[in-house]
Amino acid sequence: MRALAAFVMGGWLSAVLVVAGMTVLALLLPPLTSPLAYAGGGGLALVTLRRGPGAGAGVLTGAAVLLGLASQLLAGSMVPGLAAGLVLWVPVWLAAGVLRTTIAWPLTLLAVVAMGIALIALMHLALGDPAGWWAARMQALAERLPDQGLALAEVVPALSRWMTAVMAAALAVGVVASLLLGRWWQSLLYNPGGFGREFRALQMGRGYGLVVLLLVLAGALLGGAPGRLSADLALVAAVPLLFQGIAVVHGLVVARGMHRGWLVALYVLLLVAEPHAAMLATLLGWLDTGLRFRGRMPDAGAS
Repeated sequence: MRALAAFVMGGWLSAVLVVAGMTVLALLLPPLTSPLAYAGGGGLALVTLRRGPGAGAGVLTGAAVLLGLASQLLAGSMVPGLAAGLVLWVPVWLAAGVLRTTIAWPLTLLAVVAMGIALIALMHLALGDPAGWWAARMQALAERLPDQGLALAEVVPALSRWMTAVMAAALAVGVVASLLLGRWWQSLLYNPGGFGREFRALQMGRGYGLVVLLLVLAGALLGGAPGRLSADLALVAAVPLLFQGIAVVHGLVVARGMHRGWLVALYVLLLVAEPHAAMLATLLGWLDTGLRFRGRMPDAGAS
């Protein structure tokens, strides 16, 4: 990983190649789509964090053009590639700029949540009824799948109800994962051990935990549009708590001197036991906003 980070920092062209190349591989290798996409975003985050938003914008532009050219070769049009690049990378670039300026993870994660909320608002403004829009497309897909179509048609109402919020939350998770990877790479190259201490200190605070709880309760108790909107917002707002829960586990492993295999097991569970493992990590993060588990743990050093 350190070698890849060093290659990214070798110059504009090497950064563009990594950011665009990883994203192309993500599209071509579906089982590895998320990790490869995060790696591409991580390269952009690294350049932005280290050299500033201007350098990051240059890499973003070059990578978007390169992805557009790849799209032209594979799909006959540059538009899908350019659009995918902008959707994937502009939020990462913005979040990296916030982190570079504030050096504060809570503020950066609030900015990411704001992006997710903005996406939900845009979907509602553009489509009027996002659930109905998703339902129509999923129903059409079900009709084209003779084997699985009936089973899919049965769950279309439930799936279409949550698709907008899930898409916004997935965007937020991807932005944070890319940013964490870029920050880790920056630490490997320029501040060994710094990322571990920084990540284990992640704390969104009691006020944020209370806001998320109120959104969850409103989503469960209110009917109609207010209830649906509250539930959508709660799902996006819970994303920082997912990463706070992961940070708590990291803190426990380091403070107790436990084997790093526990962390490997955590990430394996997050990959293979979705969404249940992520829900448990989010619950742990929410509990930590009030109980402050890590306040009772000595930091056993950098990781």
